[in-house]
Amino acid sequence: MTDARERPIDPGLVRRIAGGIRYIVSGTASDWFGPQAPQPPSAPPAIAGRSFDFPVGFNQRTTPRPDEPIGFPELRALADGYDLLRLIDILVKRF
Repeated sequence: MTDARERPIDPGLVRRIAGGIRYIVSGTASDWFGPQAPQPPSAPPAIAGRSFDFPVGFNQRTTPRPDEPIGFPELRALADGYDLLRLIDILVKRF
């Protein structure tokens, strides 16, 4: 008979397999700064922090500034329809 040798399993292989199973079950590839997953607080409890924070996924919006009451089309219409604003624009570009 041949002499069988035991080889230990590499911990990195076990970690990758566990990560693959975690991805299959939860659908998230990693917990490291993923989209829609804010970073957990790491400051001591004595630090109050901000009173207002950006909503989760704020930078993933496709429409520019959907929360603003005045958008780009309204500003463009104002610039096209208001002659005094056009004159100021011409003067600013000259100087």
